[in-house]
Amino acid sequence: MRDATLSGIVLRESQFGESDKYVTLLTHEVGLIDCMAKRARKAGGALAAGTQPFCYCRYTVFEGRERTFVRGCDITESFYGLRNDLRKLTYSCHFADIAMDIAQEGEPNEDLLSLLLNALHLLDKTDRDPEAVKAAFEMRAACVSGYRPEAGLCGLCGSKGPMRAFDFGSSAFLCGGCLGGAMAGGRVVALTPGAASGIARIIGSEGKGAYGVGIPDDCLREISEFAHMYLCDKMEREYGRLAFLGKIT
Repeated sequence: MRDATLSGIVLRESQFGESDKYVTLLTHEVGLIDCMAKRARKAGGALAAGTQPFCYCRYTVFEGRERTFVRGCDITESFYGLRNDLRKLTYSCHFADIAMDIAQEGEPNEDLLSLLLNALHLLDKTDRDPEAVKAAFEMRAACVSGYRPEAGLCGLCGSKGPMRAFDFGSSAFLCGGCLGGAMAGGRVVALTPGAASGIARIIGSEGKGAYGVGIPDDCLREISEFAHMYLCDKMEREYGRLAFLGKIT
């Protein structure tokens, strides 16, 4: 790639020298890409606004001898409000951490990018409960990264449920009839029927439809905890950024 125009969002930034920065972009065209933004930390600089975290822009980039540089940017959506609300900012950083782990250099991932942009829009522009956005994002992020469980049938007997548990060993939902035997061993998490139904609807949704799934208030915490547990299990790492919020509330 010599010169190109890329549409994408800033997932991460790091300082370099006195006035430059590195940015990691998740783009429609090439997936993840690391770029150098010269003088982007100078107030009023041409690249200062468009290289802030979560800015979604059209970037003009060119390839140097050792790295790719940002030449210019045209902001499509800054999601400015996220950087002025500590709670929303923390959730946004959590989503960016997950996207960084899933996305690959040179491999576009439209599903992931769309999932992230819709999550940030809901946090920034609506009064949607961030925990509900998190539950949908985490569950669908696991799905788009290749870990979509079969939510419609019991993993042991094949019945249509209702589902009452999830077996992490076999990555399968279990109906009430199979729950007793499965609980005797393995990593099985019991679920209320309402939570199991909500999780199944999120799994079966596409695009921004995941965020349109109505989650009853009495099931939200259970669904959110399950989605986080499932994602961490599949990604084989812990995402602990949100624990910070518990220390300040």
